[in-house]
Amino acid sequence: MIDLLVFGSGRTLNFFNFVLIQKPKISVMKFALTLFRKVTFVLVTTTIFISCSQNKKLSIEEQANKIAQESIIIDSHIDLPNWLFEEFDDVSKLENASNFDYLKAQKGGLDAPFLAVYVSPELEGKVEAMENANHQLDLLDQLFAKNANKLAKALSPADVKINFKNKVMAIPLGLENGAPLMGDLNNLKYFYDRGIRYVTIVHGKCNHICDSSYDSIRIWNGLSEFGEQLVNEMNKIGMIIDVSHASDSSFYEIMRVSKAPVAATHSGVRFYTPGFERNLTDEMIRMIAEKGGVIGIPFGSGFLRPDANIFRDKYHLAFDEFLHNTGVNYKSEEAETFNRDYYKKYPYPYASIDELIDHIDYVVKLVGLDHVGIGSDFEGVGDSLPEGLKDVSGYPNLIVGLVKRGYSAEDVDKILGLNFLNFWQRVIDHASQNKI
Repeated sequence: MIDLLVFGSGRTLNFFNFVLIQKPKISVMKFALTLFRKVTFVLVTTTIFISCSQNKKLSIEEQANKIAQESIIIDSHIDLPNWLFEEFDDVSKLENASNFDYLKAQKGGLDAPFLAVYVSPELEGKVEAMENANHQLDLLDQLFAKNANKLAKALSPADVKINFKNKVMAIPLGLENGAPLMGDLNNLKYFYDRGIRYVTIVHGKCNHICDSSYDSIRIWNGLSEFGEQLVNEMNKIGMIIDVSHASDSSFYEIMRVSKAPVAATHSGVRFYTPGFERNLTDEMIRMIAEKGGVIGIPFGSGFLRPDANIFRDKYHLAFDEFLHNTGVNYKSEEAETFNRDYYKKYPYPYASIDELIDHIDYVVKLVGLDHVGIGSDFEGVGDSLPEGLKDVSGYPNLIVGLVKRGYSAEDVDKILGLNFLNFWQRVIDHASQNKI
């Protein structure tokens, strides 16, 4: 039987009963034809309305926000913010002046920040290096326990995907600087068991593993004997090797020894910063790509444009001279006054989002779309970030720039996270396929 809705009454009538109560002069066929035409008109009109609503053109900013919320955004390098070293309760109530917190991350669509457990090069060779790393990991475990419905430690790409589906922020962990390993491969396994999934094997000074791009002293001119063992062991257990901060000679040794893909979690393109060893040459980018690796482009101006590094060097010389001549502490009010006056007299040359995208474009044109991601270095580069990318709420502004450059939503999806996610899985697969 066919039921008809009696509009305005909320009641339904059987089709044939409805026909029977009509005036005798209306034939069944005529009524049916009239009804068919009216129903068809309603259906067509409704379809057109829905179609028009769905096809309403979004502004580029609306598109960017939509992509940010629907894509898995993985930032491959964010340093632990200072508020983690203080008391914390519900992270969703905490919003501060730092580059990274939960509320800003939600606004920006960030789903999986790799938080870097940074250990100072000054602790190289000291037991405090391992103690410092453990202290930071203990704080993170407390954070996860107190906010289990919002944050979760992520140990694999599968964890990231599951948490994304459940609207929980996944937190993969990295160890920045291999100093806490203390020359013992058992410590590598220990930190792996605590959740560390990549090691930036050196930082600002050479260590017992390799040389640093920032250090004028070169001990190894490549890898130490332990460094070579470490690379092999990281391949074996499926831990990501991060070549950011490594000197050129150390980089080439890592690439020679490693059979698994490697990452530069926060390194830019040296083409735009000639002579800046911290960034990657074309040859290095090609080698990373050929191995199936990925480069996370950082956001700090010093990585993106050469005059920012020139400014930094001149400032440090001037500041050191001021401290030497006055004898004041670098944290004193006099030092703060010097800094304010210096920056007022010599404005800092901030990079733009366009200049950041230049680095992304360069990698894409050189080795293809699948080998580039984002590794902001938020919390690690101070006040050197582009306007519109001062914190993790700004990813949609980067997306706007990418869309304007002609990248499709699918392309942006890869750059924002899928490339790193796929690379991470390749590292795990390599370990699984090469188990003895």
